[in-house]
Amino acid sequence: MLIEARGFANVPIRIRVDLEVYDPFNNAGMMIDIVRTVKLAMDREIGGPLISLSAWAFKNPPVHAPPDVAYQWLVEFIEGKRNR
Repeated sequence: MLIEARGFANVPIRIRVDLEVYDPFNNAGMMIDIVRTVKLAMDREIGGPLISLSAWAFKNPPVHAPPDVAYQWLVEFIEGKRNR
């Protein structure tokens, strides 16, 4: 992204911003699992944050849990035993 502006005394300013991110190669599979789980929530008419999915799939979820606990929450959500 390129940002161009004029600063103090009408001096031209150019700011170039680049973002590079390295994530593991399994992101596509994770995204498919996330989309499927969100679709399941929508079919059940559940709105708001999906705590179990967020704890399992994201780096900064609203509620943190150890990976094995988060996975168990997700399985319970998919089975209909957990609301979020």
